[in-house]
Amino acid sequence: MDRDLVQPAGSAPFWAARHCATKPKGSMPTATTNNVEGPDPRTEVRHAEELLRTGALQSAIFNSANFSSIATDARGVIQIFNVGAERMLGYAAAEVMNMITPADIS
Repeated sequence: MDRDLVQPAGSAPFWAARHCATKPKGSMPTATTNNVEGPDPRTEVRHAEELLRTGALQSAIFNSANFSSIATDARGVIQIFNVGAERMLGYAAAEVMNMITPADIS
């Protein structure tokens, strides 16, 4: 399973898993007791679609203007600054993300 960061424009990042149901070219078949090569690719696609829908819902909730959310990295530099934080504090996310710490906003 590969993990890709899925981030629609203007939204908060969230993780979605991408599954690969195919084998690399030239790989040998694996022996199983029931001769099944793995999960049904249709199930994999449905699962991936559900992850994307869930991520879209999470993004919509996160970007709601009803609450402020600010997150920092280990050094204290702002990494997440949502719409509510923009409205509450008067800064655009682009002005503060990866540039300043919350202590600098006072």
